[in-house]
Amino acid sequence: MVSDTYEGFPGAVAVSRLSVYDWPTIDGHPGGGTPHLHLACTEGYVVVSGRGSVQTLTTSGYREYPLEAGAVVWFTPGTIHRLVNEDALRITVVMQNSGLPEAG
Repeated sequence: MVSDTYEGFPGAVAVSRLSVYDWPTIDGHPGGGTPHLHLACTEGYVVVSGRGSVQTLTTSGYREYPLEAGAVVWFTPGTIHRLVNEDALRITVVMQNSGLPEAG
């Protein structure tokens, strides 16, 4: 099935598996990264196991999406985002343009 909610994903695609950060965050979550954005890449997460959330900030405001096995979250370039790991969160990351030119 093709969904029109997944628009804007042309070009080379990178797929990688990620164990989400397991060190405590400065704001008290048991694990998580720092907020960041990608200027040229659409990004998606498919949750393989564990539990957590992804926090996003766009011109529409702040949102927090719960993540558990089977969940899919998708966002476009310019979306500020951060993963929060509550319990052994593992995801498959799908990123447009193979993550370039923003790798590193």
